[in-house]
Amino acid sequence: MLKIEVTVLLLVFWAIPGISQNQVLLKNVELTIQVGTIQELLVDLEKQGKVNLSYSQNHLSSENEIRIPVGKITIKEALETILVNTELTYLIRGDLIIIKKKPTPRTNRHTISGTIKEASSGETLIGAQVLVKGQRYGTNANAYGFYSLSLPAGRYVLDYSYLGFKNMSIEVDLSKNQRFNVELQDSLLVLTELEVLAEPDKNVTSTEMGTHQLSPNTLTGIPFLFGEKDVVSSIRLLPGVTTVGDGVSGFNVRGGGIDQNLLL
Repeated sequence: MLKIEVTVLLLVFWAIPGISQNQVLLKNVELTIQVGTIQELLVDLEKQGKVNLSYSQNHLSSENEIRIPVGKITIKEALETILVNTELTYLIRGDLIIIKKKPTPRTNRHTISGTIKEASSGETLIGAQVLVKGQRYGTNANAYGFYSLSLPAGRYVLDYSYLGFKNMSIEVDLSKNQRFNVELQDSLLVLTELEVLAEPDKNVTSTEMGTHQLSPNTLTGIPFLFGEKDVVSSIRLLPGVTTVGDGVSGFNVRGGGIDQNLLL
């Protein structure tokens, strides 16, 4: 007998929240504003209906005016009229009415995958590019030429490309997981003939090459820290000339040896 009484009490207390929620929604209210924005009507509903509303002003961005029926209506009818054609809905927690955004419906996604190979040899094309035309989705083939792309259900045009090969486009209706293996054809680029012309004996006045001439005036203008100005010391300052070491009179010219120099 005791067990039955406890069960009845639990059922009664469990039903109380549902009863209070219905009472809040079925309460009659007469708004003083018949035409206004969502925020204006919600403020008037909270004041005239003596209910607690909770909402974020960032969600009330609509500036369109809404018309409320004249006369007394229930709070439920008022909320449904105010929130019609919006992304907002409401729920009740005790005596608090919460205005929130409707949950975004989950979009079904499917995967398209396959391998990208060279048509002539069957070799996989590492790093081949796969792009969805007109979209910002794309991927690249891995070291095995395999690619995989997950997209929402719909119709797409996939562009396959690789350097040195012709591009290929495939239209797919992605209503389920699909597999497409692609073979790209070689793209041969034939260049036109290039002919190099030159005029013989032009600007050729001597057979001597790599000759430097030092005049007395040039030697006079070269600065020296110690010692006297002489031809050998001045030659060491010319480009391409390196010395063997300090205290040695020889020098190397453009990688040559000491005995390969001729001074006239």
